[in-house]
Amino acid sequence: MWGLAPSVLTKSGATISPDGGIVVGADDDEDGATDPGDVAAQAGWRVKYGSRVASPTLVTLAPGLVLYKLPADAVGNGVKDGQLIDDKRKTVGSITLGPKTALLGAPKIKKLMHDTRQGRRPYGKLTVELAAAAPEGAIALVIADAKGKPRSWGKVSGGAMSLLGYNRTRCKVLANGTIESKPGERVTAYWIDASGRKSAASGAVAIVSERPAPADED
Repeated sequence: MWGLAPSVLTKSGATISPDGGIVVGADDDEDGATDPGDVAAQAGWRVKYGSRVASPTLVTLAPGLVLYKLPADAVGNGVKDGQLIDDKRKTVGSITLGPKTALLGAPKIKKLMHDTRQGRRPYGKLTVELAAAAPEGAIALVIADAKGKPRSWGKVSGGAMSLLGYNRTRCKVLANGTIESKPGERVTAYWIDASGRKSAASGAVAIVSERPAPADED
């Protein structure tokens, strides 16, 4: 049965800013969980740095997207390398602490388009067309309501001009709390960088239909 499992989005060996941490997302998995709560927030996972093992601070960035923020003393004691270990003591991520870097600029959105279909192969998606390419340092784009409350997110490849901010299919399991943004609604968006830090948010943009609503399949 398909469900969700935690997946480390910050690339192994990445150099991160000391005011961030390691990003974990909820990803499709054939043997994944469908339990209440957020599978990306693993309370039993720890950060190892030097000779120390400590609990990171978990910060929810969006439904199914969590920052494992480094302990303050991991930044201040001169240790440069760290690992994220799961509750079975397996290393699931590794990072190098670098100098503090500037935050990414706000996404430049050209258009937000929603498409949906019911029937035997139902789906819903929100396509984000960009006026400027996704920055190389971005790993996710969060869609939030006009007041800034996160609703959904999508993975990002640097240089992309189009990406999905929401993606629902018949077999895909979505993180608890995910909200589908629909035509007529105004939403904002912001990048998440490899250190788990938020960029400035875009202005509110109205969602349009990608095409006239199709007839339902039999």
